[in-house]
Amino acid sequence: MQKKRNILIDQRWTIADGAGRFAAQTLFQYPNSQKLTGQIKPTHPFDCIWLMWKLLLLQPELYISPMWNVPLWTRTPLIITVHDLAFVDSPEQRTVLKSLYFKYILRRVARKNCQLIFTVSEYTKQRLINWLNIAPEKVVCIPNAVSANYTTGGNKHDAGAPYLLYVSNRAPHKNEERLIEAFENANLPANFKLLLTGKSNADRDVLIKFFNLMDKVEYTGFIVEDKIVLEIKSKRML
Repeated sequence: MQKKRNILIDQRWTIADGAGRFAAQTLFQYPNSQKLTGQIKPTHPFDCIWLMWKLLLLQPELYISPMWNVPLWTRTPLIITVHDLAFVDSPEQRTVLKSLYFKYILRRVARKNCQLIFTVSEYTKQRLINWLNIAPEKVVCIPNAVSANYTTGGNKHDAGAPYLLYVSNRAPHKNEERLIEAFENANLPANFKLLLTGKSNADRDVLIKFFNLMDKVEYTGFIVEDKIVLEIKSKRML
């Protein structure tokens, strides 16, 4: 009988965003693995120290993370996930601590300890190869797919008008300003609406008022998974 590997999967990243959904439907499905949990968040400034201690304590054969969190030092082979390089490309996403982490910890550990790095697009794959200066075969692209929950059948949400749904947060690198400008220039029917998930944002509101779209652009607030399914089934464009 083949011996089961001692694989540790970091399950602290369970927030309801794209990265959390990707993790839940891919990495968290890995059979016969240990779950790494803890009160410290993977985005905490001292997570790399906590993670180093946990790997020394648990001694797994392999550690898998659904994001880019890595230990300060380890001998454990790693697999991490990098969805994009916004932390490099977007000044709005950077802080002093983040810049130090990505430059001096993530790059070093990724080069030395990562057996594989998962990403979701060929574009980001090439960026990672260049940024880390690593062999192409170490970066594996796993494109985002459509869950079986997102079908055209079943109940739908009635918004009272056709609409374009944009599922996102207000992060600067999401380029929502360009989306709003494109919506204004698209010459869509007069009753067409643009629905943005999440809370309102002052910068977006200025642009919405500039294009006189106050009655066409709406914020939905936070949407739970089940309601997102209904919204997507009902949209004209996504």
